[in-house]
Amino acid sequence: MNINIVLYSKVGEKLIEIRKLNGLTQEELSKMVNINRSTISNIEAGRQQISLHLLFKIAQVLHMEVSNFLPSLDEIASLMAEEENYLHKLMDQKNLGDYTRNSILQFTTQNKKAVE
Repeated sequence: MNINIVLYSKVGEKLIEIRKLNGLTQEELSKMVNINRSTISNIEAGRQQISLHLLFKIAQVLHMEVSNFLPSLDEIASLMAEEENYLHKLMDQKNLGDYTRNSILQFTTQNKKAVE
């Protein structure tokens, strides 16, 4: 799995958790940081990459540290490993040729190195 997908999905999950712990709706949080509610929704769903300045603004209005919104390196590595295992199972089920398998694994390895 692409590191960006994993990273932004985890940031979105953490944003949901923190927002709900603060008893806020997406609409309320969006008004606090002066953005559209749909932007909050898209960030939480991992469909939109949050900018660093917006992450700082959200952390500031919620009186949190930015690090509270970020997954640990262990979390990311674990998710990447799970995804790689799943990928191997899928490739086994589809009986992919060696060239296709190697191409997929090479792509996965290159993205995994970005985490390490």
